[in-house]
Amino acid sequence: MILLCFCGVALSETDILLDGLRNAYFSISGRAGYGAGGWFGYGKNRYAVCDSFARTKEPTNWLRTDFIDVKDAIRVDIIVNYTVRKCRPGQTYCKEYFKLYGYQTLKTSPRPNPLVTPFDFLAKAKPTNVPDRPTRPGDFNLLKVSIKIKRKGLYLAFYDQGSCLSLLSVRVSFNYCPEIQKRLVTFARTASPFSDSSADQVEGRCTDQQSRNTTVLTATCTSQGNWMINDNVRCLCQPGYRYSSYPKPRCC
Repeated sequence: MILLCFCGVALSETDILLDGLRNAYFSISGRAGYGAGGWFGYGKNRYAVCDSFARTKEPTNWLRTDFIDVKDAIRVDIIVNYTVRKCRPGQTYCKEYFKLYGYQTLKTSPRPNPLVTPFDFLAKAKPTNVPDRPTRPGDFNLLKVSIKIKRKGLYLAFYDQGSCLSLLSVRVSFNYCPEIQKRLVTFARTASPFSDSSADQVEGRCTDQQSRNTTVLTATCTSQGNWMINDNVRCLCQPGYRYSSYPKPRCC
């Protein structure tokens, strides 16, 4: 009979729910002020707005994604890559930021209209790179937001009130601890918790019918998607069986 154990950390993995703007449908809605044009698509799946010259009233431009299936995520991480132009004197309603909103739901339809349906405020972009000239590739800024998931679906909405900006990419993802099988012990794929302080113990199981455990098989999945497994987590081959690693770990 051979005593088996393992400890340490398993490498994390990330599930990409939305990568760039190429695999998402974006809907445009809003009321622009005089002299303003609102959101528009350009290039390869990019969106922009430049209503910094609005004269009579503050623009209210919305750009909304389609339904994002968050799968089994507990927390999703959002990264927005964007550029923004500096406001100039005389631009009454000009802004150098935008606001990000979210709407969680169980339904794929009807698609919510942010002009009618209240979206939750998530973050206000605070760019550090704001050039007073046409933007260049190196002028990008990043907005990073993490939110707790309460429903199985998510819509994001970008709210502009008079900026001159471009959305270059939007990435939505979540971390998870991948299924791990090592020497007769298995822990199933587990979505990462919102934070390490809210992490729960995950129960494992012996993978071979001829094996048994003498201790509780539990591990912790961290918010970064790493398995934390104590070295006393182990399975043993039952009497009359021996451990073999070929062609796969088993008791024979």
